[in-house]
Amino acid sequence: MTLRTSALSALFLGLVAGPLAACGDKSEEEEEEEADADTDADTDSDTDSDTDADTDTDTDVDYFEPDWMLAYADGAIINGELGQWSYDGTAADFYFIVTLADSEEWEGTLEDTRNTCQLYYVMDETNSTLESSFVDAGAWQGWVMNSAADAYLGSAGACEDMDPDIWGEDVSEWVNSYQWGWGPGPLDEDVATVIQENYPDAWADNEDLYIGGYVYTDYAGSADIYPFLLGWALELDAENGNEMVVDDEGNVSYLSGAAFSYAEDARYYTVPLYLWQL
Repeated sequence: MTLRTSALSALFLGLVAGPLAACGDKSEEEEEEEADADTDADTDSDTDSDTDADTDTDTDVDYFEPDWMLAYADGAIINGELGQWSYDGTAADFYFIVTLADSEEWEGTLEDTRNTCQLYYVMDETNSTLESSFVDAGAWQGWVMNSAADAYLGSAGACEDMDPDIWGEDVSEWVNSYQWGWGPGPLDEDVATVIQENYPDAWADNEDLYIGGYVYTDYAGSADIYPFLLGWALELDAENGNEMVVDDEGNVSYLSGAAFSYAEDARYYTVPLYLWQL
């Protein structure tokens, strides 16, 4: 396992609209394959069965082949506990997202479901436990899922298009075999340096807003905490069911997270700057 800097476009994503992104539209090739399937069944069945059986079985399958693994998190912390936030009266849970991506094709956002396999987990007080090692690693606090399989919600993207000989019949079983956790904290110095060097204007304008995200996993063999996410803290209205605070144009209200000394009540959204190369 190696860590490397991810596509920098992923740093400045728009906020995801919901917990599970819809799968992308079918490609023209897929539509043509479906259209041809009926024709083949009606007109070519005898010919195919007599002459093409060997050729058909040897046809290569175009599998989705990820070579990057990244982690996102999006949810509220209320009174020091994982909680819910709401928008327009609709509540949202705390989501941790493990994403497998094709580095050659991925557009750098979760909206690109054609070139990613996204596995969603709901973290709450029933399935996640405070882990003191987050504080030792520099975070304000953090939680580890008691069982990734129990916290697993579902997937989006190309997860069903992966080679079962490599990933198994269900890639979630492979991801769930590892421990996962998340916590917020100060922005890591290495992450800050990358932003300053590559996006100096953004850093100058938003330095006071940036926070860090810390990922707990034993993917590399032993459990460790990686402080390599960039994030923001978004204001909630505690007197209105932790509703997202937005202006008349629908713009969210960012808190000055860089000044936090603990995880204040807010919606936290963190995206990967570093990744695991599979």
